[in-house]
Parts: sequence; structure tokens; C-alpha cells
Amino acid sequence: MERKDGLIGNDALNEIVLDSVFIFDFEAAQILGLIFRLKYRWVVTDFIERELKTSNLPLLKQMGLEVVALTPAQVEDIAGLAQCYIGPSVPDLSCLVYARDNKIPLVTRDAALRRTACEQGVEVLDTHHILIELVDQEIINRQDAASALEEIQKKLRTRRSDWARLIQDWRQ
Repeated sequence: MERKDGLIGNDALNEIVLDSVFIFDFEAAQILGLIFRLKYRWVVTDFIERELKTSNLPLLKQMGLEVVALTPAQVEDIAGLAQCYIGPSVPDLSCLVYARDNKIPLVTRDAALRRTACEQGVEVLDTHHILIELVDQEIINRQDAASALEEIQKKLRTRRSDWARLIQDWRQ
């Protein structure tokens, strides 16, 4: 399969692009390393790489996180989208463009990015979707997943009712 970034194939793994909010969330909950046990090719754009202020980036790359560079045409597309949509940052839009052009999911809990991505026809997964998969694959137990989601939720201005129900279910 020919991709917009010029690479061939995806190493037989389904590819998923991550935004920085997801990485910050999973780092805060101290579970970011667990995603690499799922059978996906996890990527961030070079824009997101520059935005990440984590000393863990070299380790994340060793674990399997890949950084992809956008084409000049994709960078131009970001500029156009930035004029049309208020809310998503340029690094956020880089994730959207990469996901859209390669027909892959984008993981974010950023509301503005999620809305814009949906309008652009991108499949969007929320933070909790990845946690659910980690539980379903028995990579993390339900109690630890609930604790992780609670830790992530501490950073939010308002509690999410869908997360509260999930936490309650995992605590039973």
C-alpha cells in the first residue's frame, strides 16, 4: 500500500497516530509504555515530536514510537486548515492531516481536534478507547485502568460522565 509519506506498507500492523494530549495523559498515569504491547504501529508527526517536552522520547522511540515527517503538500494543507478551523493547534492539525491522508485513526481527547477531525472524515478514538483495549487484551487489570483514568481525569476542568461510568464498572 502506497502511503502519502512515501513509505511502503505498515509492517503488517495497523497504524494509529497519537496527539500530544494522549501522550501527556498516559505519561501522567504512568502507563504510556503499555500501549506498545498492543498490536499497532504508533506514530506521531514531526510537529508533535517538537511539541513533546518529555525526556522519555528516546525511550519511547526504542519501544516502538515512530516519528513521521509530513510532505510539503501536507504542510501547506495544515496552513489552510488553520485558517478554516479555530481551536486545533498546528501540531494537532498535523496529526489530523496525516491520519486523513493515510486513512488511519487518530487518538485524542482534545475536543477541538476531535470535532475538526470528524468533519474531515477522520476516525477518532478517545483516550479511554485505548484503555479499554488494554483491559480487554489483559495488558492492564481493571483496577489499575480505573486508577489511570482517574489520574488522567484530575487534569480535566470537568468530570466526564462516560469516564465516571467506566471507572465505576472497572472498580466492581
